[in-house]
Amino acid sequence: MWIQKRQAREMECTLELENLNDIIPTDNDILVGKGKPFQLHQGNVKMMKRLQALRPRYDAATTKERRKILREEVMDDAFAKGGRFLKQSTNSTAWILASHDEAY
Repeated sequence: MWIQKRQAREMECTLELENLNDIIPTDNDILVGKGKPFQLHQGNVKMMKRLQALRPRYDAATTKERRKILREEVMDDAFAKGGRFLKQSTNSTAWILASHDEAY
């Protein structure tokens, strides 16, 4: 009997620890994905405004390297404002940090 209680308590503690690591998107985060929910997220809206402001410089860039620098500038700007690039986990609805390549 005590073994089942102990196992149940250990499972509760494990779930509590997993919940502590849950990422909750903020208005500064950029959600990686497609569709309206992503487009309408406040962090994505801010990033799109930033991209639109840089569009003339991006179009005028004559090399791939210069365009890469501008893309990195947008990412650095998001990080400087406390933003993160997040994606949904493939096996749950939890948010996880996107890799640099996924965010790029």
